[in-house]
Amino acid sequence: MKTRRDVNLSKDYTKEDVIQNKKQAIRILNKLLESLINDSSEQHLKKANLISYWLKNFANYIEFEESFSPSRLIRYSRGNVIRANLGFNIGKEMGGLHYAIVLDNDNKRNADVITIIPLSSTDGRMVHERNVDLGTELFERVSIRQKNLLHAAQKELEDYLPIHNLFDSLTDAILKSDSQDISEDLALIDRQRVMLENKEKIVKRTISILESHSNEILKMKHGSMAVVNQIRTISKQRIYIPKKSEDFLYNISLSAAAMDKINSKIKELFIFEK
Repeated sequence: MKTRRDVNLSKDYTKEDVIQNKKQAIRILNKLLESLINDSSEQHLKKANLISYWLKNFANYIEFEESFSPSRLIRYSRGNVIRANLGFNIGKEMGGLHYAIVLDNDNKRNADVITIIPLSSTDGRMVHERNVDLGTELFERVSIRQKNLLHAAQKELEDYLPIHNLFDSLTDAILKSDSQDISEDLALIDRQRVMLENKEKIVKRTISILESHSNEILKMKHGSMAVVNQIRTISKQRIYIPKKSEDFLYNISLSAAAMDKINSKIKELFIFEK
């Protein structure tokens, strides 16, 4: 005999079944969140916040799922470093935004999914035998790239200052001139100034994004590890960065020696040898 739940999860469902499922899900979720929020435990409050944050992200992923095209992203190769949103997971499953290593030997640009190994900072901890100690290699590669891009962006922003001064000087000169029709000249300078300001906004946003990664990068200063026993395949929608060649993680990969250690650990954990 089928229970109500069995009916709702079967292929034979009605619109009313879906509506009832939705109402029940919202009630259960709201009850859970209210319970966590009203608990005196700081850990439970954090959990409620993480669940809420993930549900907003999850809803966005679903909303744009049909229009998402992986071919708009860069092509990823084995050993590439990415950062992906692993979501809110159960128990000891890794979740949230994490650096990860691409495992696919030949991931096509139009492939919807990609296989990864999540990475984690060691924080001075002993590296478990199921994981691979990467030392400070990841920190060195990522931090150097970030610093170089940040320096270049800051230099570009500084180079715009003399151009602003030039526009100011030209405007003053035009206003002091004897010309009766200066509106066209002033309009031309204004258009050029707006274009420059738009470029500045883009550079400032780039600087802000690069600086926002600083705390996460610093966590790897004392070492990182590949959490091999949490290998998984994810949708490319979950990739936070890099998505295009301008992103700071673009083309950053682990060394061949590091990938050899990961390959050996995968073989040890998952492949039978008779």
